[in-house]
Amino acid sequence: MIFGIKQIIKMLFQQLILPVVYNACTAKPVIPGTVILADAHHDEIPFSMLAIKEELSRHIGSGRHCRIAELAAIFTFCGSLEAGTDGKKSLRIQTENEALSRKGFTLLQKTFNIELMRVYKGNGYALELNEQDTKTVLQAIELSEGEPLENCVADSRLLLRNCCRRAFVRGCFLASGSISAPQKGYHFEIVTVSEKR
Repeated sequence: MIFGIKQIIKMLFQQLILPVVYNACTAKPVIPGTVILADAHHDEIPFSMLAIKEELSRHIGSGRHCRIAELAAIFTFCGSLEAGTDGKKSLRIQTENEALSRKGFTLLQKTFNIELMRVYKGNGYALELNEQDTKTVLQAIELSEGEPLENCVADSRLLLRNCCRRAFVRGCFLASGSISAPQKGYHFEIVTVSEKR
């Protein structure tokens, strides 16, 4: 009996309350420094979260604007803009998650027709763009070469549409998010290294 009541409450929460909270949060910008949800961090990634991330990594947005918003999130959390010894700038995605690496590769291919990029394996995965492709991507995510990557979505036109906001949150989750196992109650978080991100 008690289990049935818990399941009904959980279902109501998932079906009614969470969508309302999500819509309320995406209707206005997030206030910097506000913690929406927080939880303890774990040393290993649970199987259920890996399955969720794998499923989300296979989802490719149909609109170019959504793919750009998702790439902006991935570059914000896993990206770096580096200058080579020759002074040329290159944009790089560095991750330990193979699914995220594949997703970044696919998004870059489908959105910008980028075929030639260096892919590294070793201690994680890295995708590196050449100078011309770097300029193209930076322009699309509304960032100049001198700005840090975490500035790419502050008051940006990238997130005007709800579909783009969903794509951005998906990219954030893939790059730096976690979700608890359904058996333990639902909990979602995205961890950042700085308040600005």
